[in-house]
Amino acid sequence: MGPVQTQSPTFVLNTDAELEDERAQLVDELTGKMHMSFDEVRECAEDWALRADELSLWEAIRSIDFLLGHD
Repeated sequence: MGPVQTQSPTFVLNTDAELEDERAQLVDELTGKMHMSFDEVRECAEDWALRADELSLWEAIRSIDFLLGHD
């Protein structure tokens, strides 16, 4: 039996500016897809009224907000 190979985790480091750009793109994609303002999308998220693809985008936005220290 040969040596055991393990895969090390991958880390991606982004600047705040890169995260802000990514967030803006995701917001544009989500609001365009839903034909709603960001505040309307937020209300849908609070009411658990998002489809799976919309929820995925919403969670990505919220994750970036967390990384940037936004509420």
